[in-house]
Amino acid sequence: MIGIYADTLPIALKRNKTLQKARRWSNYDIQFLDVARATVRYRYKPSVSNSRRPTLAIIPDPPVMIEHYQELVDRLTETFNVLLFELPGFGFSIPKLGLSMAPEAVAKLISAFLDKVGKVPIF
Repeated sequence: MIGIYADTLPIALKRNKTLQKARRWSNYDIQFLDVARATVRYRYKPSVSNSRRPTLAIIPDPPVMIEHYQELVDRLTETFNVLLFELPGFGFSIPKLGLSMAPEAVAKLISAFLDKVGKVPIF
């Protein structure tokens, strides 16, 4: 169990520096949200035709980052609102000390993030 927590230690210790770098590097409407034991980096782009459309949630597969999805997002927003977010420890999302990356804990973190963002319904 200690190994799960030790993996997040180097990133958690550089949290402020990483957030500053992420804000300078990002060129889209990127936001950060504190949830559970992490700071999650995300982007929400409403549908170009109607913001009352359903929201499609996408979690980039590491090491891919939010910015790599720009062309796909442009196409998807013709039909959906799009919410992209990076898991803590990937991209510029930052785990806090003690964050467990066990599958059950990650599932709870994703659920808490989606609840806090509040873009429903989500597919």
